[in-house]
This record gives sequence, C-alpha cells and structure tokens, in this order.
Amino acid sequence: QMNYEFLLAKQGRDLAEKLNTALPANKPSIGMIAVGGFGLIYQGNTIDLMGLNNILMGHSEGDRKGIKNHAAFNKDVFYKLNPDILLPESADNFKEAGIKYSNLLDINNFDNEAMKNIFNDDTFQKIYAPVFIFDKIDNTGFFAFANKNYIDLLKNNASISVQKIYVPGKEISLN
Repeated sequence: QMNYEFLLAKQGRDLAEKLNTALPANKPSIGMIAVGGFGLIYQGNTIDLMGLNNILMGHSEGDRKGIKNHAAFNKDVFYKLNPDILLPESADNFKEAGIKYSNLLDINNFDNEAMKNIFNDDTFQKIYAPVFIFDKIDNTGFFAFANKNYIDLLKNNASISVQKIYVPGKEISLN
C-alpha cells in the first residue's frame, strides 16, 4: 500500500513538471484529487478537490457518503472554486485521451465516484469540456477537463493545440 502512495506522488510530480513546461507563463488553476506530489511541483494554483488542503471543500456542508477518505467533495463548492483545468492526465495522443475521458464517465470509475458523478452533470458540461491539449514544442500531451473560458485563452497560444474529445452520445460544445 505504501509503495502505491509513493508511486502516486512521483506520478504527480512528473505530471506537474510536464504542465509547467507545456502551459503558458500565467499558469492555470488545476483541480486534483491526489494533490501531494503534484502540488509540490506545479507552479500554478493547485485546488485540492478532496479538502485535505482546502478548508472550503474540507468543511463544506453535505453528506460524507462515498469512498472512504474521499467523500468530502461538494459540487457547489467545486463550482465556486472553478478551476481552469480539472484532473489532467498524460496522454500520448488524441485516441488515448478519448479513452481516458470515456473511462471517467463510468459511474464506477474511482475519480467519478469520488467527485459524485459530476462529469455527467449538465451544469458541469456547460462549463467544462473534455480536451486533448498538445504541446507542439515538446511533443507532449495530456487529457483534461478544461473550463471553456480557459480553452479560449489556450487557442491564442500558437505552441499549443486543443482538440475537443467526443464520445458517442456525449457531444459537448466548446462554445
């Protein structure tokens, strides 16, 4: 069990380094479930969605039913915090990013369960879009849910490509 925790921390640090390089100088806020290693390295604002390092989320109203030690997530607080990017994951290509998105929609997926099935909410889908963001300079990419307002900012960056991900039956507009 402890080895897994060390692995999560290393993966978080590696992802944070990748995003520090890929994203513009004015770093977006990023919402994460496993904050530890990521929050240590990421140069922008890291939002702890489970509330360990986030008093607003950790002390929010509501039931604490769900996955043990991962039940503090509150949708209303999430919308107040409004991160620019949510749950980024490394992805080598657009197809891999699409698979990651499809997996997150499953109500039994750990991240979706911890976040109270928010990915399937109409409100969430009006604000966020699943995207593959590709750094043309370093040839690296990642999957994430991105706030549509932040996507507009990324589109102005010539070194980054943003592609909307579609899953049949889940058409989401970037506008």
